[in-house]
Amino acid sequence: MSMNYGFIYDGKQDDKYVCNSDEYIFREECISSFSKMLAGIGLIAASMIALMAVPAQALVITAQENTPFSTVERAQTITFDDAPLRDLSLRTQRGGVEYIDKSGISYTGIGGDIVQGHGGGRYAAPPSQGDYNNTNNPYLSVGSFGNESSDIVTINLDVESDYFGFYFGSIDNHNNLYFYNGETLITSLTGEDILTLANGAHNINNALFLNIFAEEGENFDRVVFQSNNIAFETDNHAYRISEPVPTPAAILPILSGLCAAAKRRNQAKITEKNHQLDSL
Repeated sequence: MSMNYGFIYDGKQDDKYVCNSDEYIFREECISSFSKMLAGIGLIAASMIALMAVPAQALVITAQENTPFSTVERAQTITFDDAPLRDLSLRTQRGGVEYIDKSGISYTGIGGDIVQGHGGGRYAAPPSQGDYNNTNNPYLSVGSFGNESSDIVTINLDVESDYFGFYFGSIDNHNNLYFYNGETLITSLTGEDILTLANGAHNINNALFLNIFAEEGENFDRVVFQSNNIAFETDNHAYRISEPVPTPAAILPILSGLCAAAKRRNQAKITEKNHQLDSL
């Protein structure tokens, strides 16, 4: 006796799609709900992978007023308290910074130095606030000799970060920032950009603590400070290591589990339907 096996299509048995010991009869338009579910899962997976591959278009800038330190959760701060200091006030040539923080983050470049106080019209400490005393606190000054494009300091974070912040002295249009991931430039900002994006927020003597957040797909591992004139003074640099996002490889086990569960459910439906047919 031949055995007929009914298949489920959109929740209903399709008796024209049968299988017996002698022959198979197929209809192209008859697709199992399992196949449709797999197709749906495939579309979802493709969409998720595509979303992860498309970077956002801009960094997000906010300003903290009346504080010289970052208040961002999980941020780590570099204060330069253990850095060797330079006095540029009596020098006629620009110096160069070579500093590695205890966190492993390095500062390198010509036209920048870690200094203290004020120096002969070449640099001025960010304003004092609360426990922050601008007489005693060391800070980074870039462009102290006004050598334009060659006055550059590179901060190598060596880890993908989604946040960078710093206490900014007087904000000038000729102060420039560049954010990189590897060799790829994520974005660049001028002093004018910063004032505009931060909605003109400022505190004592036009200083502020600037927060720069990466949107999804825009993490960076290197920040470049550059100044076209005297000077670009900052302190209390803060950064935050980005949290990993799911990768296609991490999604595959989830999809495999969904497929297996879908297959079991549909197999159970088919078996139950076949039992009903056998009893007829």
